[in-house]
Amino acid sequence: MKKSPKTPSPQTISPQTISPRAFSFLEISIVILIIGIFLGFMMQGSRVFSQMRLNSAKAQTESSPVLSIDDLVLWLETTLDGTVTNSSDSTNPDNNDKVSSWNDINSQLVKKVSATQTTDSQRPAYIKNGINDLPSISFDGTNDNLSSTNICTGSFTAFAVIKTSVAGTNSHGYLARAVLWADRVINSYDSVPLSIGGGFVKIFNGSPDSTMTGTMSVSNDAPHIVVTSRDLISGARNIYVDGASDGSDTSGAAGKVLNDAATILIGGNTIDSVYYSGHLGEIIIFERVLKDEERKEIEKYLSKKWNVKIS
Repeated sequence: MKKSPKTPSPQTISPQTISPRAFSFLEISIVILIIGIFLGFMMQGSRVFSQMRLNSAKAQTESSPVLSIDDLVLWLETTLDGTVTNSSDSTNPDNNDKVSSWNDINSQLVKKVSATQTTDSQRPAYIKNGINDLPSISFDGTNDNLSSTNICTGSFTAFAVIKTSVAGTNSHGYLARAVLWADRVINSYDSVPLSIGGGFVKIFNGSPDSTMTGTMSVSNDAPHIVVTSRDLISGARNIYVDGASDGSDTSGAAGKVLNDAATILIGGNTIDSVYYSGHLGEIIIFERVLKDEERKEIEKYLSKKWNVKIS
């Protein structure tokens, strides 16, 4: 009997013929590729977000009510082009560059009063994402400070966007961590328009020495909008934190021009070697006490720009 030829059966590949080592390498390579692509998208998205945030802050600065209010004497901020000069005289600073000049943008004055530092070791740093994804000037609490013409000798209203985790000494305003400081020796006609002590905002003036201290803590490493004011005629002083009143009195050396200090320092008390530790995003100073509605308009602008909730 003739046997029919056998039909060849299809070849099967045994699982053992695939190298476990080769398969693992391929799998790892794919995972690494996917992670790389994902991180690339994340980094690109972060850059896009940061640029959008910065562009929005620039637009808010340019359309703010600040310049529409009379008697502006100083306006320092960090988002517009040319506002910060580094130690190489560039107005396009990189992250962590030392700051030689924080440049006034007050167009109400022909002669501006920028804040400068000529000693390299005492220069604060420019931080690109220092306060809620916006640039800031960072002071080390050791010796960093900037100097400007003293513009707080009579009546004034001073705004500052701050972020600090250092409480400072809860004593006289001149011994606290100086944000704005124009102090001299004992019994002088001097002032410390804004300092942080015990975690609270302080305002100090001489002749006679008098410190007013707020009650709201601002040393929680979160951004805050702080306002202080002094009226030359009545001696009335006020503190506001994040849109809310944080203290008032009438011990502000009524009738006395506090001009013994020719300069005002930002971030430093060079007599007692007490320095501000933290970030500053914006400083605005008027040479009078603003009306409540004017102050609130500026607080609203700063709140929206810096993403700080106010009352």
